[in-house]
Amino acid sequence: MVKAKSTPRERVIATANRLFYEQGYQATGINQIIDEASVAKASLYQLFRSKDDLLVEYLVRREHDWWADFDAFREGTPEGKKMILSLFDYRIHLIQEDRYRGCCFKRIAYELPDLEGPAADIIREHSLAIKALVANHLKIHNPGLTRLEASDLCELIVNLYEGSGIQAFLFHHVKPAEDARRTVQRLLA
Repeated sequence: MVKAKSTPRERVIATANRLFYEQGYQATGINQIIDEASVAKASLYQLFRSKDDLLVEYLVRREHDWWADFDAFREGTPEGKKMILSLFDYRIHLIQEDRYRGCCFKRIAYELPDLEGPAADIIREHSLAIKALVANHLKIHNPGLTRLEASDLCELIVNLYEGSGIQAFLFHHVKPAEDARRTVQRLLA
């Protein structure tokens, strides 16, 4: 729940963060955000011109928080194979948390009709950053891979990572992420 002493902006962002993740962007109405954040409609529109602007703020914060949490989670992890596996370990950690509803970025991507605009750009940047992390650590793990081999392996690992999150949400179980991790571990043996 949102703290009563927080600013209207903080209350709106915290409320939108919870509702967009739990219910989805399209299913969350501005009036619900206003009611649950205990702000006036005029205040909300002074803070954010539109629901789309609030969505961008949500994604920017989720992106920042995701990387901060992942960085703390993987602290001390050696580069290369173990760093790539830590990405899967982090996914498993998130799935085991209460109320896991899947990747917040993918959930929003499914709701954007044309996947265009600033929100879509943030989602793509997040995916590209994960792909870059995998690519960089593949080079460290196996510098002898050709460029094509490294690219193909990177794509496969990222697809396993993304797919495991979707499957874990669909089946409400950690097993798809654990299976994907084991597969990647064998691929990188």
